[in-house]
Amino acid sequence: MRATAGVTSCLGRNMLTGAAAGMADGGVSGGLSYLTSGQPLSVNGFVEATTNGAAFGGATGGLGGAALTKVSGSACFVAGTQVLMGDGSSRNIEDVKIGDEVTAADPETGETHARRVIDTYVHKDVPTYDVHTTDGVVTSTEEHPFYVEGRGWTPVRDLQPGDRLVNPKGEPVSVLGVRETGRTQTVYNFNVEELHSYHVGVEDAWLLVHNECGRGIDLRGRDPMDIVPDNASVRELTPHPNGGSQYGLEFKWVDESGVTMRMRIHGPDGTAPPGSNSASGETYRVQHGARYQDEAGNLYHKNVHNPNSPHYNPDAANATHIPWPSEYPGL
Repeated sequence: MRATAGVTSCLGRNMLTGAAAGMADGGVSGGLSYLTSGQPLSVNGFVEATTNGAAFGGATGGLGGAALTKVSGSACFVAGTQVLMGDGSSRNIEDVKIGDEVTAADPETGETHARRVIDTYVHKDVPTYDVHTTDGVVTSTEEHPFYVEGRGWTPVRDLQPGDRLVNPKGEPVSVLGVRETGRTQTVYNFNVEELHSYHVGVEDAWLLVHNECGRGIDLRGRDPMDIVPDNASVRELTPHPNGGSQYGLEFKWVDESGVTMRMRIHGPDGTAPPGSNSASGETYRVQHGARYQDEAGNLYHKNVHNPNSPHYNPDAANATHIPWPSEYPGL
């Protein structure tokens, strides 16, 4: 099992659901008649709260005032939790920033690699649990997945005495038990590029955990229209008045996990930086709730393009404007 396998919901992002969010544009479908429509891809929820509307910790993240009709849990750690950085040093989880490198791992191969942090999350007033191990204690939320030998990614609530956790040296650390702290606390998490895992410290060991921020859809080598369901609404985009894209379409639907999805196809953007994807030809953007993905399925904050945002990431802004593949008909 790779670090990204089996975890496709993002517990750190808001879930927009229901007809009000997903079907606001009605059943407009004229633009689909000349485009190839595929079957929708299912995004399986990892935690039951993300599929049935029940939430353990309350609403997380933010969509700038948009109403939430489904709430996801928070898979995170408390302030002061040590994180193993890419250079072998350690840092408090609340001090890890976008662009930092942490030590990630592929539990299938046992290989460790330095990987970039591409987003960070903070959630307030979340119930916490102490995970007691033979090497010390770490405090987490009940949803956070630890890697257990023979069981794979296992949320804290399902850890059992005797479960063997994994550290970078391959030395097992045994679980002694899990206990509620009886407190609600501010908790922290982040999204790790590619491997989607990192290590947290107990007194005498590092433990492999999932970043639990999921992935989008791997679109490499695919017709982007394959992901658009037959019942998606479609609207024509307004030409940009100052030299930007002059044509485009937006498709909108709600996936099986209740997340509002959008795919926007744009013509070339005359205001985009020279040499960028948007300046070079037709591009498309795939939006999952409040996050955009690149072609490989990595998810990024919606403000990666904004120089005034703490989430600013020009490389991600370019990567999330995906060139339309030449082998498939565009607009």
